[in-house]
Amino acid sequence: MTLFLSRNGLSGSIPNDLCFRNPELQNLVLEQNQFHGQIPSGISHCSAMDTLDLAGNKFTGNVLDNIGNLSMLRNLVVSKNNFTGIIPPSIGNMSRLLILRLGWNNFSGKIPPALGKLPILKGVFLQANQFIGEIPPEIGQSSSIGKLYMQSNKIIGEIPPSIFNMSMLRELGLSENQLSGNVPSFGES
Repeated sequence: MTLFLSRNGLSGSIPNDLCFRNPELQNLVLEQNQFHGQIPSGISHCSAMDTLDLAGNKFTGNVLDNIGNLSMLRNLVVSKNNFTGIIPPSIGNMSRLLILRLGWNNFSGKIPPALGKLPILKGVFLQANQFIGEIPPEIGQSSSIGKLYMQSNKIIGEIPPSIFNMSMLRELGLSENQLSGNVPSFGES
């Protein structure tokens, strides 16, 4: 089952029993509405979920605590909300994840090294949050990430040289952070 309700004037919260009533729900796309509140814990019972797109609403809380059991999830899009909290290390268990869009929220904490170990992750969009600490060098071990956006955070330290060894990387956004040191060599010699 797929539920597309994008670009309406819908409001309220997601019913906690949505996945109990619809356990085969594969795509929940609610982008650009007026939904609010936290993502209910019941969302973790949508074991067939492929896409969860909640971008452009007024959701709060930590979405990521409730989705760790969604092993089939390929697209997690929660940009432009009021989400807070950290990206838990358990995100490294989401081996089917292709796209991770968390931009324009209030997520904080460190970027987990596990992102570099997701085998088919293509796009990581973490811009305009409150992430701190250094860029984990493990992200540079990814053989699949093509787009990596981490600008407008509070990231410190040097750019790991491993970032420029990512074979699929085509777009890298690191502006408006607190990076220091030299830019590692990159490009063909």
